[in-house]
Amino acid sequence: MSKRGTVLSSRVGNAYVYQFNREHLAFPHVMGLADLSGEFLRRHQARLSGWAVPTVYAAVFGSAARGTMTIDILLVRPDDAVGEVWDEQVAELMAEVTRWTGNDARDLQFTESEIAGRAADAPVLRDVMTEALTVAGSRAGFTRLLRRANRQWGGHGRVTRRSAGWAVRESCPSSGPSAS
Repeated sequence: MSKRGTVLSSRVGNAYVYQFNREHLAFPHVMGLADLSGEFLRRHQARLSGWAVPTVYAAVFGSAARGTMTIDILLVRPDDAVGEVWDEQVAELMAEVTRWTGNDARDLQFTESEIAGRAADAPVLRDVMTEALTVAGSRAGFTRLLRRANRQWGGHGRVTRRSAGWAVRESCPSSGPSAS
């Protein structure tokens, strides 16, 4: 890179010091490549901010948060979300993410009440809490929903994978919280 002028080198004592040549024509492109992850998150945030049915919380987790191949996206939708509109938004987002990155995009969806009611023990949600990158909503609000689930239900629920993403298969406890 120094032979092409994109990197400048100078000798300091017995060592060489290298720095990017900010005046080189390739500099903005090299920096753009270095910021692919940031650009992905900015696009994702911009797309979600324009949804007709806004998401309560969204995060990129799993291998995508670690910078590898599959892009796993958690979406928490409002309990009163219109299914058809929501489903269209999600399908469009998954297609866009695949076009943006060239990687497979998978969604994991919960409603607010599924998070707050029964899904706290799903291992994938613990992964989201520890390693996810929030792209919409409040991480603190998501954490509060999970804590409420642990207090109320003890976290009953099961997550299963669909061919085009993830689905939640509910499993209610034999008795809910007492009304006392």
